[in-house]
Amino acid sequence: MVARFPLMFLLVSHLFVLGVMSRNFTIENKCDYTVWPGFLTMTTVVSLPTTGFSLKKGETRVINVPSSWSGRLWGRSFCSTSSTGNFSCATGDCGSGKIECSGAGATPPTTLIDFTLDGTNGQDFYDVSVVNGYNLPLVVVPQGSGSGRTCSSVGCVVNLNKTCPSELKVMGSSDKEHPIACMNACEKFGLPEFCCYGEYSTPEKCQATLYSKNFKNECPLAYSYAYDNENSTVRCSNSHNYVITFCPNNKNSASQSSKETNGETKQKSSWKLKLILGVSAASTMMIIIVVVIIVRTKNVRMSDWNDQNVEAVEMLKRYSYTRVKKMTNSFAHVLGKGGFGTVYKGNLPESGRDVAVKILKESEGDGEEFINEVASMSRTSHVNIVSLLGFCYERNKRAIIYEFMPNGSLDKYISQNMSTKMEWKRLYDIAVGISRGLEYLHNRCVTRIVHFDIKPQNILMDGNLCPKISDFGLAKLCKNKESIISMLHMRGTFGYIAPEMFSKNFGAVSHKSDVYSYGMVVLEMIGAKNIEKVEYSGSNNSSMYFPDWVYKDFERGQITRIFGDSITDEEEKIAKKLVLVALWCIQTNPSDRPSMIKVIEMLEGNLEALQVPPNPLLFSPAETVPEILEDSDETSTFFNPSSFESGTLLTSEDALQHGSSNNRSSAADPPFPAQPSKETNGGTKQKSAWKLKLILGVLAALTVMIIIVVVIIVKTKNGTKSDWDDQNVEAVVMLKRYSYKRVKRMTNSFANVLGKGRFGTVYKGKLPDSGRDVAVKILKETEGNGEEFINEVASMSRTSHVNIVSFLGFCYERNKRAIIYEFMPNGSLDKYISDNMSTKMDWERLYAIALGISRGLEYLHNRCVTRIVHFDIKPQNILMDDHLCPKISDFGLAKLCKNKEVSIISMLDARGTAGYIAPEVFSKNFGGASHKSDVYSYGMVILEMIGARNINMVKNARSTNSSVYFPDWIYKDFEQGEIIRILGDQITEEEEKIAKKMVLVGLWCIQTNPSDRPPMIKVIEMLEGNLEALEVPPKPLLYLPAATVPETLEDSNETTSFSNPTQFERGTPSAS
Repeated sequence: MVARFPLMFLLVSHLFVLGVMSRNFTIENKCDYTVWPGFLTMTTVVSLPTTGFSLKKGETRVINVPSSWSGRLWGRSFCSTSSTGNFSCATGDCGSGKIECSGAGATPPTTLIDFTLDGTNGQDFYDVSVVNGYNLPLVVVPQGSGSGRTCSSVGCVVNLNKTCPSELKVMGSSDKEHPIACMNACEKFGLPEFCCYGEYSTPEKCQATLYSKNFKNECPLAYSYAYDNENSTVRCSNSHNYVITFCPNNKNSASQSSKETNGETKQKSSWKLKLILGVSAASTMMIIIVVVIIVRTKNVRMSDWNDQNVEAVEMLKRYSYTRVKKMTNSFAHVLGKGGFGTVYKGNLPESGRDVAVKILKESEGDGEEFINEVASMSRTSHVNIVSLLGFCYERNKRAIIYEFMPNGSLDKYISQNMSTKMEWKRLYDIAVGISRGLEYLHNRCVTRIVHFDIKPQNILMDGNLCPKISDFGLAKLCKNKESIISMLHMRGTFGYIAPEMFSKNFGAVSHKSDVYSYGMVVLEMIGAKNIEKVEYSGSNNSSMYFPDWVYKDFERGQITRIFGDSITDEEEKIAKKLVLVALWCIQTNPSDRPSMIKVIEMLEGNLEALQVPPNPLLFSPAETVPEILEDSDETSTFFNPSSFESGTLLTSEDALQHGSSNNRSSAADPPFPAQPSKETNGGTKQKSAWKLKLILGVLAALTVMIIIVVVIIVKTKNGTKSDWDDQNVEAVVMLKRYSYKRVKRMTNSFANVLGKGRFGTVYKGKLPDSGRDVAVKILKETEGNGEEFINEVASMSRTSHVNIVSFLGFCYERNKRAIIYEFMPNGSLDKYISDNMSTKMDWERLYAIALGISRGLEYLHNRCVTRIVHFDIKPQNILMDDHLCPKISDFGLAKLCKNKEVSIISMLDARGTAGYIAPEVFSKNFGGASHKSDVYSYGMVILEMIGARNINMVKNARSTNSSVYFPDWIYKDFEQGEIIRILGDQITEEEEKIAKKMVLVGLWCIQTNPSDRPPMIKVIEMLEGNLEALEVPPKPLLYLPAATVPETLEDSNETTSFSNPTQFERGTPSAS
């Protein structure tokens, strides 16, 4: 729920004093349906005679309120009582199970009224809020001798449900045509700019968004976002009573027709003057047309071939519906159909690449499906997530374009119709791949995502049978630290839905709901290996279903009934591991299920380390499936589900009840303004010359105006930003292209310099649409910028990870080039490990930073859709966010690799910064440049972090004139057991373990021979594993003291970071 700051502070902090007087709240219902008002008192000092009641159409009720009361009230709609006596409402429900709310608040979305009576200086404070969404119109009118700054009516009197964006609409359980409420953007998307948390938690940062602006435009006197307190809170003195009206009548102005007076004019203008006015109007309109055409042509032109190259590396593109139709050959090749639309095979026009094109149906709910899928997929980049390549959004014409998977979906390979089953090793690889994709969505993606529809039909297989998670239509975007997810309705496919999705009695909905679905998929894969046994369990008339059957046989040691007779020892280990992991994942209690990072650890670890989980006891045979749940098995996948018998969740009748009511909203649309009447004046039959000329002039002006309207309509139709909803789609896609003029404006004419480097200057700026702080790198107009720019845009547009700086946009206007990415308020890592820091970071923080950097590099090398080698890892390129979480930045020297290219990368020149460059980047004599070159740089960064903890030792190393340089010095002390010189004497036992682990990892990473260095996935394993398992590496022998650094290499130490490097003495390799 969104925070409400100003008035809620008054509600909580106000010192209540019981007064002798009381107030009257006159509550009247002018809606065309019954409303159930609800009350919430914010203090226990005073109470109300009621906390909820029914108010039918046209009824009025007076509530006696204590004069010092503080609280809120609202209207509930579409309420009903179930067969078990449980009272609930479709909107504004307080969850008490009865008409009286009894101290419970309203469930969003709800229009709220907040009151503090007899507050500061004896004033009343009140407001109407749509911060938590909207369900019905209302107004508050003060009565009596009130005075104050405003002491006026306040409310939201229009029907926002009719103008609500499609992705925020809340539909009734039976009426799918008319929305019953409008959600707030925070509840829907959970992003910080919508919720005003994190860096947006201050009044300066928490600004109105596209959504709250829409609410504010419709209801200017109501609260629309957290700090919207300028005109929203009313202060009123000595106003005793208030009238609260639901659905106030606001038809007074809309239905009035214009009146025309047809009497004679007292003064007639000259026909010449009228003709001149007509011709002048026509000339003015012609000039406007020319200006409009020139401006629009200037804004949409694609200037040159290089411009097209930049567009090519952006990846995510927006297509017109005409181009979508062309790429699918007029929708000729159907791949599959589902509840939300049809999927066709197509070819991208610019590359001929095969793609899958999902055309969404023009029906209710598509808005949410579309926004969810585009928002979720545009934030992901992982080898186990289907890549979003583009989309189409032309009002009701919506399409999603993503990579084509030639091998279809997983269910095709685990169905009963497959004559040849997959081998266990292949099933294991698929299970690990799916787990990595889910772990990325839950923990490593920039915006955390819960999928809510994991099933075999949504796991697509590429040409190498690598699994990729698809179909994000039901996904939910979460705050990065969010554990519990609010749900308005159940989502998912029956057979894979976690128990907590049905009922809160089983726990809260979270990322663990995906873990449950994953466990069911793995069990289905196991069943596919021995389908005869699956059929046996399915044909059994007992209450046993397959997961329970697997558990009992596994517990008894009857594994041949599960795995079959022809299985090798190695395959048996794999199969047992899959069974144990799956059974842990489908535990009834979400807290008993492992996280996805733990699932990966279990799959890749030793079988002997896995314990047998408790028996899941929740399920019963599939024959008990209620019909309402069977209907929920609709899916938008390529293939119909064909899975073994799955059990159904036993749940109470209340958990399946959906509130319904015969009282439907029938509030009439506001009448359109009456059209001006066409009058016949019984006109004269005499036609004067001046009238004819006047008519000709006016006709000319009207003709020009018609031409303007036609031009604007055509231009708007062909353009990409057509309406307010259109801007919402652009907002969730994130990556934007800005004009140089807008870049200059967002940096306040380049006023705040963050840092300078060889390729350009970095400025602080603000995004014009959200006010978000950003870093803007303006590249110099010198030789080499083209490659630098293309590298950075191409690399960063392909990444999405919590340890990679987020790319938000760019500018490319010939020689005007800029890169816009998220602003890091804590600067770069070198700021925290420099000589000038009076307070050093503790070992746990340094360890967390080292682990974060390793995760970011491992993602770039192995998990990113396009594998990337950075080639410039150094402290200045590790930026720190608000929580000191490290993020890799500056991809100007990066190299994009083929997905299978893991060894040698062709290099035309050495790239990087002296002191961090791997030996093989200087000379091929040491091996080929590869991802291991980044590993070397990472090792040097780790050693520099260790040196920062004991700067006196570093200064001592500097003062020596020997050929010993710092890493060599560390190695010798570590080998001789003189760890105090390295780590310092003020260190705890636990810190010593962390420090030793970092030293060993750092020394392994800087091995001379690239083949001796561990890959980044092994580095993570070493950092997270036991210290005792780490061996001491060979001694690095390559280096000479820094005095031998060639001058040309010193020049390469230029950086585009935010602060100048201040680091201890580094040795550099001898160039061959």
